[in-house]
Amino acid sequence: MSAIDAFHVKQVIWEILHTHAFHRFAEVYSASLRGEVLTGETIPLESVPDFVETGDATVAREVRVARMSETFYVAPLMSKLVTAAAESWPEDEPVTAEDWPTSHGFMYVPGGVSTIDVRGQVNVTEVFTWEVRGPRTEVVWWTNKKYDTPVMREKIGWEEISQYTPWHVTVLKHGMALPMGMVMGTVIPPEVGAQMRWIVGEDGQRSLFFPLGWSAEDLQPHWGVDRVSAWLVSALRIMQQPLAAVERKGMPANVRRGMLRYPVRLKQKAVTVIDFRRRVGDFEHVGEREYSHRFLRRGHWRKQPYKRDDGEWDRRRIWIHPTVVGDPSKPLILREHVNALSR
Repeated sequence: MSAIDAFHVKQVIWEILHTHAFHRFAEVYSASLRGEVLTGETIPLESVPDFVETGDATVAREVRVARMSETFYVAPLMSKLVTAAAESWPEDEPVTAEDWPTSHGFMYVPGGVSTIDVRGQVNVTEVFTWEVRGPRTEVVWWTNKKYDTPVMREKIGWEEISQYTPWHVTVLKHGMALPMGMVMGTVIPPEVGAQMRWIVGEDGQRSLFFPLGWSAEDLQPHWGVDRVSAWLVSALRIMQQPLAAVERKGMPANVRRGMLRYPVRLKQKAVTVIDFRRRVGDFEHVGEREYSHRFLRRGHWRKQPYKRDDGEWDRRRIWIHPTVVGDPSKPLILREHVNALSR
């Protein structure tokens, strides 16, 4: 049952937050976000702008979010739809306050959201937690150590790492577009990615040093919208559309009784399940034009008017699901298509 899965993961993370091992991890992790940890000889890690939290403050924030957050579960079929939508997220589309259904959220994605980082390594985000703070939302990405590569598993102290750990923090400002970043288009061996380093020039600009025998062209790096953030915001926006079936599920009585044995317990026992809503029809008519066949209209983002909370009208992009268009009595012909953005 999906609601139990999401609640179980949240319970595990809640208990992890109260361990000494996680407090030690938080100290090192928060320092890395401030850019204070060195890799190699003199090259600092990529830091999060304006991040000043200490390890204790990081733990306190995550405890607060876990205690106050509503729990969301993204069903596998809905996850596939969101992935397709996130791939075509427009670079200029701003994040809005209306995108966030709650001020504090915990979203579990079974199977996770897989992306390729700048070193060509696959990162998997299985849990999102967020906190809306005024005109911005702070989002933490959590990963499961079961996705770690064999190289990481062989490192000293790997066994002591918690099952779930945060691996990135991002700040999404309302009214602003999603952050851009340098991403890799191809997966490369871990031993090659480990040789890639950020170099800080005399002018303060950062650039990547590629290992011997590999070039930027070989590894296909490019600048683009942060795909993990695009995935999360796409999921939150689609769940507000008719494409999503949103259902709130509680814990069965036997599960609630079993949870009483835990020394640290969560008070909220309900989970919001986000699933794909299957429509009755599988085709649409296209105006007055007559077609000799049916065809697939690819999914795309389209701007649509909506009324804000203050009563004023505005326009925001919504996701239009892929649809078979045309007379159902005509043959279906599939051709290569590209995702389109309608303004």
